[in-house]
Order: sequence, then structure tokens, then C-alpha cells
Amino acid sequence: MRLLQVSEWKILDFQEDVPEYAILSHTWGKEEVSLAEFQKAKTTSQGYRKILNCCKQAISDGLDYVWIDTCCIDKSSSAELSEAINSMYQWYRDSAICYAYLDDVKCNDFILAERGDEVFTSSFAKSRWFTRGWTLQELLAPSIVDFYDADWNSIGSRDELADLIAEATQIDIRAIRLSNIDDYSIAQRMSWASHRRTTRIEDEAYCLLGLFGVNMPLLYGEGDKAFLRLQQEIMKESDDQSIFAWSSGTSTFKGSRQESESLADIRGGILAASPARFADSGHVVRSRTNENNTPYAVTNKGISIKLPLFKAETTANIQLIPARWTSSQWANHYRTPSLTLTMAPRGNLAMLNCQPADDDESRYSIVIEWRANTESYVRVNYDLGLVFASLQEAKEKAELTELLIQYYNKTAKILTIPVSNPERRVIIQSSELIERAGFQIHSTLPASSRWERLNTGTVAMSTTVFLSNGRRDFVIEYRSRRGGDYRFLLVLKKRFPNSQETMQKDTLVGIEALAIVGTGMGENEAILQSQVLDETAAIKARGENIVYQKCQDGELCLIPKVKEARHAWLITMQTSDAPKSEKGGLVQRRHKMDLTVDFMFR
Repeated sequence: MRLLQVSEWKILDFQEDVPEYAILSHTWGKEEVSLAEFQKAKTTSQGYRKILNCCKQAISDGLDYVWIDTCCIDKSSSAELSEAINSMYQWYRDSAICYAYLDDVKCNDFILAERGDEVFTSSFAKSRWFTRGWTLQELLAPSIVDFYDADWNSIGSRDELADLIAEATQIDIRAIRLSNIDDYSIAQRMSWASHRRTTRIEDEAYCLLGLFGVNMPLLYGEGDKAFLRLQQEIMKESDDQSIFAWSSGTSTFKGSRQESESLADIRGGILAASPARFADSGHVVRSRTNENNTPYAVTNKGISIKLPLFKAETTANIQLIPARWTSSQWANHYRTPSLTLTMAPRGNLAMLNCQPADDDESRYSIVIEWRANTESYVRVNYDLGLVFASLQEAKEKAELTELLIQYYNKTAKILTIPVSNPERRVIIQSSELIERAGFQIHSTLPASSRWERLNTGTVAMSTTVFLSNGRRDFVIEYRSRRGGDYRFLLVLKKRFPNSQETMQKDTLVGIEALAIVGTGMGENEAILQSQVLDETAAIKARGENIVYQKCQDGELCLIPKVKEARHAWLITMQTSDAPKSEKGGLVQRRHKMDLTVDFMFR
């Protein structure tokens, strides 16, 4: 590697016994100084001043050598450029210190104690440095990273700024603080790059070589085939099936290729077309039990892999849950009901050996179709993305099958899962626990509301009906069908823009949910509204939205929660099993209750 000797102001070539050196991380701008221009560069140019200030900082840190990508690589030599890119992660990792130069940030007189200042925080987090593909490895590989602003004032170290960096990059803070990146799944590492940009399409792949510990020749001009080759190289080194755990993505980031791609443009198959496809995969981890960890092979026709397969005649009867993130990448992933996931006759579901970080009982799965003309499968439904399937259902209904899945599906626009109703609907789905406790919907307010029963415990209505009583609360009464006066209310409070008085469905901006136990709808709406106000005040007073509903078997613990996403307002009532309690000499358990209300944007 070439190093710039700061004391002699000359560039030297080292094949071995490389001395200690500092390394620069920056975004390219105007007037960058190349190797050929180094000795004759204008001292007033921006690129020259950047090199000079980097050298001054190295001298201050007691180092005599620096590495800067603009002037330490002969980019006219394709062989040298290829060697440098394949070695770059190691070069950053082996450096004594990395200077991260943010030329669009000015901290002025900010000191560490003042970093909570909103102006500084916003400026730092929005720096162009956090949006570039190459700076990802430059952030994670070095043992020490110090940040500098446009005037080379020290902003702080990576450890000191870890919270801000995590917020700006959506990278797990433990990875930022130098935990072993190999502990993270392929899907997680890909998600870190999903919102980053590169000038050349090929560099979307080349800038990730070190992050996955692979090498490959550079072929500028191959376009997005570079990312396909990267995935193939990764599969030669790893059996991590999370590499298949990508989707069309619900999250877009300004400037990323995902932002400008429509679903019709996605040329994906079993492998993703770009890192942007992993935008919603930051929560995907390898299976902790490795129940299906058989080797798979990269062939000239696709991926040959053995996976548990729910065949077409089975998938129509299993419960599938789309795996989506909320619009904020920091929110927990959530599940939406299975109503719209009725499979077409050709639809098959292949279960991957990877799971949500917080759910050991489910595995991510992909929808595939059999194509007789190629005697292979293709992956479909990128807009649906990943789905969950339970391990229990896999044991009962799936069969371990040898599959050949094509790299590309050129008919990606064909949907396996039909969408029959374009209007938004309100969906309420009761879990098995609710059914077991005997509760079912008895009545609603407004009383004229019509529900479409989709399957056991699952009903739906149009958004038009949901808004038919204007701004008043929508109330659902649940009663036990097993006898006894067991009933409770689910109250959905609608939120509209303050300045908007119309009741059009598009004006709905949010929902609040609460449960009122031990009571029914009654005949007086004024009394009902009074109960809602009292319960709202009680929730505020006790600081938690938790209630316990009696039933024949004990109690159900209800915790209404609302999660807002790009395509749904999701209201759930769920909690972990409550402790046992002694009542009348009988041991009774408080059951977990799962109830989902989902606005599905079709």
C-alpha cells in the first residue's frame, strides 16, 4: 500500500512492514488531488487543504504516515484499483486512527457537554458522510474513529458520539462500539447499507466486500450484476439464510436507489437486486435453534436448497403474517393479520432458517411458485415481502423439500396473492386465546355497522363504515358465549387534523385505543361516553393502559397499544402471561390476550 509521509511530504510504497498510519474517511468533493497530481497540485485547492489538515492532525497525534484514498491509489491502473478496494476494509481496520472529516458540519465552539444542542445534533445526523456507501466500512472497521468538522475542529470520538451515530445510521449501537460484526446476520448488515448511495451502481456491491469478508474482481460496467455476484460470493462463505430475507421495503430513504424504483422495476428472484431491498430487515437474525441448517449450493440455474415447504394445497389453510416494520426503523417490528394472504392455487411457502430477534417460535418465509417450463421455482410478491410462519405449523404441515429457485423472476409483477377489494378496510382479528376464553363480538357503535366475517374470529369493514359516525368513538362490545356476565368494550378514538372538518377517509391521521372491562354497551350513549372519559382519566392517573377482564377460566390481561405504519394503524392488546393467583381455593391463571385491529391500505 502507498502511504503519505507527512514529515517529508512524499508518497512511499510499502509491500511489508507497514508502519503505523492514520487514515482519512471523507466524502469526495471538488478539486480532489489524485496520485498523478499530488506533487503539482494547487496549494489553494480544497483537495490539497484537506490533505494538509489531515497530515497536521497526524503529526499532532505522533504519526508520520497517513493513507488518503484520493492520492494513495493509482486509479488509472485497474489492477491496483481492484487490489485497493478488496483490501480497503483491512487497511481501515489496521490503521492506528481514522479521521472522519465531515465537510458539511460546523460545530463552532461546541464541546462534548453541549452535544445535546438540537442545532448541532441535526447538523451532525444529516451529514452527507452518513449517506455514502463507502463510509460504512470506514465507520465500523477502525479501532478508533475521531470526527472533525469542516474547519477541522474536533467533534468527538465514535464512542462519545455512539448514540447520535446509531440514530443517524440505524446501526445497532453495539456494532458501533466495536462488537464483532460477524455476530450480526447478513440481513442485518445489508440493512445498514440499505439507505446509502454510491456514484457507480457497481460500488453498491464493491463497498460491502470487507463487511462480509469476501473478495471478488471488479467489473465496472456490469451494473447491478455486481450485487448478484456479491451475494453469490457471500453464499460460498456462509450458510446464513437471512441473505434471502429481503422485501420490496416499506422504508425509503432520500437519495437511495429504492426511492426511485417502482415495484415493476424490481428484477429480483431468490436474491435481491440491491441493498435497498434489505431496508426492513434490521431485525432479522439467524435461527437460534438451527433446526434446518442443511448446506445449499450456487448453480448456473439458481439456488439449490432444501427448505420446509408448505405446498399450494396447504398454504390456503395456514395463518400467514406479513413481516413489516413501522415507518420508524427504531420501532419494534409488528405483525399484521392474515386476512389478505389467501394463496392462489400455485402459491407455495418456503420457510427460511432465520427469525425475528424477539420471537423464537416463528420463522421468516418467502412465497414461491413452480414454473414447469424451467422446472424450478421463482420467488414472487416482493410487495408483500417476508411473512412469518410458525414452527408448530411447519412441523404439522410443511415437508422438507429440495428446491431449485431462480436468481431472477422476470415476471415479478405477477401476484400470487390477489387483492380483491381496493378500498381500505378495518380488520379485527381475535387470537386463539380469545376464542378459548369464549369472547366474541356482540355489538358495535354505530349499531348499523356491517362486518364481513373472513374466518373464525376475524372480521372486517370498510373505512367508510368506520367513519360513518363522524368524530365519535367507535366502540365494540365483546361478550362471552360460554355463559356468565363476562363482557368488555374496545374503544377506538379517531384522530383527525385539527383544521380538517370533513369526514373523508383520507383525513384520518391516527387512532387511540383503550379497553373498559366488566361492562357492556348499554342503551345510553351519553353514559357510555362518560365511561370512556372516566377510563381515559384513570389510565392517565395510573400511568399505564392495562386492565384485567374476568372470564370463566380466570382473567385476561388487556393492554391496548397503537403502532402507526406507512400502510397501517395497528392496535394490539397483548402481554406476557400474568402470574397465578389463588381465588376460592382454585388456582387460576391470567391469560395473555391477543387482539389485532388493522387498517389495511390495499
